[in-house]
Amino acid sequence: MEMVYQPLIWESDFFQRPLVEARFGLQEVGNPPKFAMAQIKIPAADQAKIQLAQAQGFNFVMGQVCFELTLAKKPPLSTACKAEEADLPALLEGFSTAFAGSRFCPPYFSGAENQRFYAKWLENAVKGQFDDECWLIKQGRQIQGLISWKREEDHCRIGLLAVAPAFQGQGLGQALLELAAQQTGLPLHITTQQHNLPAIRLYEKLGGRLISSHYWFYKVEKYDPL
Repeated sequence: MEMVYQPLIWESDFFQRPLVEARFGLQEVGNPPKFAMAQIKIPAADQAKIQLAQAQGFNFVMGQVCFELTLAKKPPLSTACKAEEADLPALLEGFSTAFAGSRFCPPYFSGAENQRFYAKWLENAVKGQFDDECWLIKQGRQIQGLISWKREEDHCRIGLLAVAPAFQGQGLGQALLELAAQQTGLPLHITTQQHNLPAIRLYEKLGGRLISSHYWFYKVEKYDPL
């Protein structure tokens, strides 16, 4: 199987270096694009493709799992509300490091790049771009937790889910997921890293059904930006 590389236009512009997505398929006509880093996501059970990727210089980064949750449509907490642009300063201040465990991590992405990426995701989610909506649980001006989602044909894909450190362990993660189920009326699909055991335990507690498991691999190349 040939490795084919597809430029990631938005990501390359955002991180200011050429990033590509790799896949297995028929070799395309022409020379492959130059890149600083390539990424590929492979089903965890596909050992043949995993071995081929590693043989071509790809390094394992982390695993991810996706659960489907079908939750009762409980009335939302009285402190739940849809995020507005006026909430962005508090969101960026309180949740700037909430997603440090994602695949956008050192040594492939700096801590500052990680924060800048998720700050942009939060901004887009609040504005209804990329994700459809972002909702909050807040007391006064203090944001305790957030969740964003995008409606698909037969499910709702959860984008961001985070609870402020001071309010963790109080059931707010479950309340946010129930809020998404109540607002969308759809089963939820939520992805997390395989090392995020607290999240996995929560989804299993809520009756989540494991629907996929993948591994991410990255390949770093030297390139001349000129």
